[in-house]
Amino acid sequence: LAPETPNSEIPENFKRELSVFLQKLDRCGVTLLMVPVPLKATVDLPPERQSHAKTVYRQLVSLSPAHSIDLLTPMKKSRNEVPSKPLFLTDSHWTNWGVTVSVNAVANHLTEQGWTLQRGRLISVGTSFSKSYANDQMNFGARLGQTLQREVIPAFFDGAGLFGALDALMQSTKLKRNDLLVWEFPMLEFFREPNGRVLSLSDIHPQCF
Repeated sequence: LAPETPNSEIPENFKRELSVFLQKLDRCGVTLLMVPVPLKATVDLPPERQSHAKTVYRQLVSLSPAHSIDLLTPMKKSRNEVPSKPLFLTDSHWTNWGVTVSVNAVANHLTEQGWTLQRGRLISVGTSFSKSYANDQMNFGARLGQTLQREVIPAFFDGAGLFGALDALMQSTKLKRNDLLVWEFPMLEFFREPNGRVLSLSDIHPQCF
């Protein structure tokens, strides 16, 4: 299980950078939907043994509720209701069941928000969690497209850190008005100790038509 994060607060600089980044996307007419994948410890351990990571996760999804998906609640609920686990026992990645729970959470959120995808593109950007690393059923992007009955533009990058996938997408793709950008990232990357110069949201500049 992942270690505790050293503090239980979202860094102020991340809050500011997220607000600015959302404004940049808004000027492009693009909607961002963050899909943070919770740490295994926050899903598997009982409440009395959970680390500060749960507090940080709750703070993150509450920064901009309309632009965030809470996966912790449905994952914990599903773990208590079905034998299948949403995350692997020996791996931080999600299982096929975990992908199902996550895709359903995204689809339900979009329905509740009244968002429409009739005109814009659906872009799924993320890490190895979003890629098909075991079989096609575990491909988050493809499963999301099937559920929403929309073609998905995949932008998945291994080992790119918290913001690497977003940065690579912005450098290679011009966004269009009414695009929906679904950004998956594991909280494991959020808590990882930086090694040298790392990207921040302030380094990422959307290109728009």
